[in-house]
Amino acid sequence: MSLVDQTGRARRGHGCRWCGTSVETVVFEVRDRDSGGIGSEVMCCTCGKHQFRWGWEKQFWAEETRKEIARGLVIAHWLAAQIVRLAERALAPPEQLGLFPAVGE
Repeated sequence: MSLVDQTGRARRGHGCRWCGTSVETVVFEVRDRDSGGIGSEVMCCTCGKHQFRWGWEKQFWAEETRKEIARGLVIAHWLAAQIVRLAERALAPPEQLGLFPAVGE
């Protein structure tokens, strides 16, 4: 049997083979060191048993990667807009503050 590495990515799951479908599980992404295959290790939060799943999990984790990239791009766009807004505010001429309003306003 080959060794598997957890990649650090996890998601919430539901349903345990031994406890039933109403319990929560934690699903970790795993990679096979020998073949490079991607799968999941599912651990039940109630009984602590775990199982490995291979196959369609590769598609799921690819979709999760796409979502993480899209989320990162949205955050980067928002941060860039905030930086531009702050730079415009810093470069704008200071407002004249006086006790009386200017004539003609």
